[in-house]
Amino acid sequence: MKKKGQTTSGVAALILVIGLFIVAYVLFLPVEERRALLGGDNVSRTTTTGGAGAKTLLIESVGKLMPVATSEVKHEISPVNLFLKIEPRIETLANTLSISKSLVSESSPTINFEVEDLSNLEKASLFLNVKEAEGRLKIKLNGNSFYTEKLDKGLKVVNLPIGLLKKNNELSFYVSSPGIAFWATNNYVLKDVSIKEEFELVNSKETRLFSVPSKEKEDLKNSKLSYFMYCNALEGDYAQLKIYLNGKSLFAGFINCAGTSREVEISTDKLKSGTNELMFAIDKGDFLFSDIKVINGLKEGTFPSYHFELTNDEIKSVKDKKGKVYLNFELDNNGKAKRASIGVNNKEVILDTTTGSFSRDISSLVNEGDNIIRIVPSNEFNLKLLSVELK
Repeated sequence: MKKKGQTTSGVAALILVIGLFIVAYVLFLPVEERRALLGGDNVSRTTTTGGAGAKTLLIESVGKLMPVATSEVKHEISPVNLFLKIEPRIETLANTLSISKSLVSESSPTINFEVEDLSNLEKASLFLNVKEAEGRLKIKLNGNSFYTEKLDKGLKVVNLPIGLLKKNNELSFYVSSPGIAFWATNNYVLKDVSIKEEFELVNSKETRLFSVPSKEKEDLKNSKLSYFMYCNALEGDYAQLKIYLNGKSLFAGFINCAGTSREVEISTDKLKSGTNELMFAIDKGDFLFSDIKVINGLKEGTFPSYHFELTNDEIKSVKDKKGKVYLNFELDNNGKAKRASIGVNNKEVILDTTTGSFSRDISSLVNEGDNIIRIVPSNEFNLKLLSVELK
């Protein structure tokens, strides 16, 4: 028979094991679920970690924030690739063509081919390797005679009339009659018949949007545009570059095929509060403009800002409530207070937490194009990571 003391010890051990399992379960719960279970602070949050289909719009390693302002604001702008270039496309139409004509017989082959992009077609050429040649070769394009020539053996290039080309085309080949020499036969043997199409690809200008808050505009002392220019290709020595800000000329000059950093002074009256439009345009070549920044110097210090963009389709998804935009902070989980006023397009969100994470649905605060986030800390704290996600 068991003693009473032994029974009591067994029950206590069982309770201790169950308690340890409960503690372990709570510790391994996600932060937000653990906070909800234990009744954490009263700041409204939305869990945004993980999740399939999320698009990161902005991610920044911020570092230490202090309630001290800066005297310079940088607006970072996405790269611009401009080009006007010819891209060739070569297609073999036939390996061998035999064309002949005599008093009693005739062979006049036809070839069909397709032009995929007529609107950007700059030139089309037919390449013929003439192996045998007797008489005059005649060619029709879509039933229109455009070429009659007596050829010698060798490679021959025939330009096709752009005005006669369609999406679906037919080339017909003929040879002239031997005439009074009724016993003779005129003939051509053509090898490696191919067509070369040259398309003009044009993206000669692009615009970028960035936002200047009214307070920044009021405190504006000076401004400049900086960028790095890389030349992919250029025919000739120079191309013309024009830069416009809000429809007004900011720069006009010639550029050569080189990689270089440049700066352009901006008159402060060309900037406006709210959305500003920056446009780059070239007349030829292929250039990439990267590391583009508008740097505004201020009369009084201000706090750093961060930018992200939403396309027309993305903002439509948000307004139709098919997607949501979340602002996420990863903070030091040290139990200390982190307090700040967060401006999302000049609309305030309050941060007041002692935890290591913060998340807020900012769908109602975002706009199409450039969006700005400005953090004004009330005390010193470390913001390890700032991100904006579209889910």
